[in-house]
Amino acid sequence: MKLPFIQSSTENNTDQTEDSTEQNKATSGSQRNGIPNIGRFHKDIISPSGIYEEVSQAKVGNHHVKTFFINGWPDAPNTLFLDKILKSVPVENDISIHVSPYQSGELMRSLGKEVEQARARLNTREGGVLTNRRKQKEYEQTAEIYQALEQTNTELFDVGMYITIRGESKEELNEATDVLLKAMRSAPALLQPAPLVHRQLEGMQAVSPIGADTVGYKTEMMGGAIGTMLPYSSKRIIEDTGVDFGVHAGNNSPVIVDRWTRENGYNQLTIGKIGSGKSFSIKLNMLRSYASRDDVLLFILDPVGGFDNIVTALKGERVTVGGKLGLNPMEIRPTPERVMKRASDIDPYAMKKATVIEFFEMYFSQRGVSLDDSRGVLETAVEAAYFENGITRDISTHDNPSPTIKNVIRIVELMAEEPSEFVDADSDRLRDRIETQAARLITGFTQFKEGGQFENLAGESELDIRDNNVTYFDLTQKEGSGEIGLMMTLLFSEVYQIAKETDKKVMFIIDEAHYLMKDAETLDFLTTAVRHSRHLDLSINFITQTIEEFFSHHKAQSIAQLCSLKLFQRTESDIPPDIADTLDLNQSEINFIQTAQAGSQELGYSEALLGVGSMGYVPIRVIASDLEENIINYEDQFEADEAEFIGDSVNSEETEDENTENAESSRE
Repeated sequence: MKLPFIQSSTENNTDQTEDSTEQNKATSGSQRNGIPNIGRFHKDIISPSGIYEEVSQAKVGNHHVKTFFINGWPDAPNTLFLDKILKSVPVENDISIHVSPYQSGELMRSLGKEVEQARARLNTREGGVLTNRRKQKEYEQTAEIYQALEQTNTELFDVGMYITIRGESKEELNEATDVLLKAMRSAPALLQPAPLVHRQLEGMQAVSPIGADTVGYKTEMMGGAIGTMLPYSSKRIIEDTGVDFGVHAGNNSPVIVDRWTRENGYNQLTIGKIGSGKSFSIKLNMLRSYASRDDVLLFILDPVGGFDNIVTALKGERVTVGGKLGLNPMEIRPTPERVMKRASDIDPYAMKKATVIEFFEMYFSQRGVSLDDSRGVLETAVEAAYFENGITRDISTHDNPSPTIKNVIRIVELMAEEPSEFVDADSDRLRDRIETQAARLITGFTQFKEGGQFENLAGESELDIRDNNVTYFDLTQKEGSGEIGLMMTLLFSEVYQIAKETDKKVMFIIDEAHYLMKDAETLDFLTTAVRHSRHLDLSINFITQTIEEFFSHHKAQSIAQLCSLKLFQRTESDIPPDIADTLDLNQSEINFIQTAQAGSQELGYSEALLGVGSMGYVPIRVIASDLEENIINYEDQFEADEAEFIGDSVNSEETEDENTENAESSRE
């Protein structure tokens, strides 16, 4: 690049005066009778009329500039780790990144020699402890690169990056430099910038549009690391029939996903710490999913009371779990023929019976009692209760009235009194065992009898929510009682039964899902239910605060693998390698999750990492329209006409138009 009128600031004043005279002549010559010379005007736009170079900065026309090169890069770069530098730092700057590929044959020969040389230096063991550690690290890094290039399709590149900062005065330049350097040295960038000393003009050339890198300061970098810094290489996910999950954090395109077209099921795993924006994201997606189609039923299972506002705004039914509300854990409902055709291996009777046994196991476990040998007696009693009502594996019998826990207790009491009625062989030992185990169960059943804590679970169900569009299970009365997991298991079974019956799609949002992940028997049922959920058009969203909570039991990994959608808001805890493998997370994606922007009213968005099946992960910003915020943050003190407007607008075209406008403005 030709830089006219270049002069060093170390030259004498006489030269400066002469040059200034020449510059003034050129300037005066650029006008004729007060009319600018167009040719000269264009030249001044393309190249400034004067550049004065100092040791580590320069003056270009009326601007002071300083150019840096990157002297060090992060060891494990986060996806889009330069995004903040490129978009969010309020400093005038120009950035250029120069990438040159190595020739593979020459590279492998050169690297092979470097590995051997590094090994030889390591084997000498000369010098102190620090020197030997440096040699060890040098050898390990060189050998790792060589093996990666030899065994994979990975390529190696030379990468140089230069940044020019501008200010109208030296003071403004210094202030801008402090701001940008702080951003570059902080997470997620973690760069090590250094000023170009006596080479500012070459640095400006490297940052200029022609991009001639005469500085030549390069760092060897693997192809994957380069990909993490380039937002223009990021993927786009826009599905015609989908719902807006957010705006791509790298390219500002909308991320639109249709959960109901996923081939391996419609379930979602959502993880994020308190304050990360997790709850807002879930509510927003729930609202958009509900507004986008008229064949969706919403069920929210909430132990801590975080969904009150949006459920009220959507005119949903609130079911307070606790007190005297009758629920029947034994209830079984017919399975439509269409479901049986789609899932030929499903066994509704076996699944229901397993759910009932798991319910009892959780009940006894909470009282410090293990079923042990009593489990066989209990299973016999449960089977007998269904048989008395004519219910068998034959699905045509499942519209018969369901038995209740009262029926089971009566049968267990009969087994304690007349054990011989339940024994095929003439064995005193077997009769004694049945009698003993039945008596043990009777003692534990006291809470289901009149006046007991779970009397409301012993009879027929008083809950009929099959015609509700939005149902909210409020478990706040059970918080701290130790019974939340038990009740969540029971309500999960209830929603599963509804999903089996209805011809609509069912979205089931389960907050604090870790309560369901603690018990191995419950996880067996959950895994089966999640595996078959696709055949029922059931989408289950498991929400929890930390990775550790959800994966507290190793069987939870099976459920995570059955979730085609994964949403990670900010979570600062470490992710163990085995769980990262289960979730298909690489180190840069983990870094993004740990540094993602938490929900901010000032910024108007939160950041998250969204995984969409085989498409992989994309970084997103979750942004809501004003109307959506009003619905999510709905308050009872709103005027009646406002509440009516919010409730009725969910399915209106106005909501869709405003969402579209909001997505367009966010992209701009």
